[in-house]
Amino acid sequence: MAIYPNIYQTLVPCPIVELRGYLAACGLKGRLYAYLDYNGPTGTSRDSVAEGMLALAAEKHKLLPGQPIIEAASGSFAMALALAGRTAGHPVVLTMPEQEGLEPNPALYVPSVLETAHYIVYDKPTGMPVHPSARHRRDTLGNYFAASMPGHTFRAVNRLDRDTSGLCMIAKDAYTASALQGKLEKRYYAVLCGHLTGDGTISAPIARTEASIITRCVRQDGKPAVTHYRVLGHSADYTAVEIRLETGRTHQIRVHFAHLGYPLAGDDLYGGSCRHIGQQALHCGRLFWRDPVTKQACSAVSPWRRDMQQLVPAVQLDWRNRNEEDCKF
Repeated sequence: MAIYPNIYQTLVPCPIVELRGYLAACGLKGRLYAYLDYNGPTGTSRDSVAEGMLALAAEKHKLLPGQPIIEAASGSFAMALALAGRTAGHPVVLTMPEQEGLEPNPALYVPSVLETAHYIVYDKPTGMPVHPSARHRRDTLGNYFAASMPGHTFRAVNRLDRDTSGLCMIAKDAYTASALQGKLEKRYYAVLCGHLTGDGTISAPIARTEASIITRCVRQDGKPAVTHYRVLGHSADYTAVEIRLETGRTHQIRVHFAHLGYPLAGDDLYGGSCRHIGQQALHCGRLFWRDPVTKQACSAVSPWRRDMQQLVPAVQLDWRNRNEEDCKF
């Protein structure tokens, strides 16, 4: 057994159902503080695992930076320590080796708009995936992060499609990653084909199309999806909108507006015209969150791309950094 006074960052994958059941059977809820993060590949149940692990402890807020913890190499050893009363009130963190690091690519460059000791917010360009995949092994935000932040594990707090530009937060440690999961409030900006009038809400379930593993569609047996929007202005062929999501389904914004009959400009996958723009006109322009350490309200802003502005030249947006209350709709 080892006690570390200033470590709170080594987290591991663990079967959540099995551990929850074991905790309940041992009556350890509130005594054993299990704080884990699943660093699996894109598409895994990472978010639900992290949220579930935090929910295991009745006093989860006590796991804070700088708090003494006990590091245990296995779940059974951690349980034994707790049952034997050897934890002295300290949280127990189950540890296993980190996942293999991403390949650094120092040839890449992605600007950042804000950085603290615990996270960094990048302004991701269009055309760059967030995570590596079979077709994109060295040209992702993860590869740039690995080159610019050696020694840190890549933990994306929010994700953007490859051709969606804008703000993407990466946590520098696992405590921050889990504390901020699902806690970011985002504002997206899009340019739609056609003239959409009036503000509104799209509530339509989204499912994967039967003929593809990539495309999605609105279908009654899909997962619930809700998109709020307000119209910012028009040009002869396009409509600019600001978007707030209640849910975060794959391709949700693209699918919902295509379903309305106003696909995103440049989004040929869902019927958008590429006549005036070569990639989808979708940008994550604002982020709001509460710092998990200082508890201060924070925000970041990224003006939308020039190719989007050129589609609606009369729409001049105020890109000053604002608090969340000023941006509610």
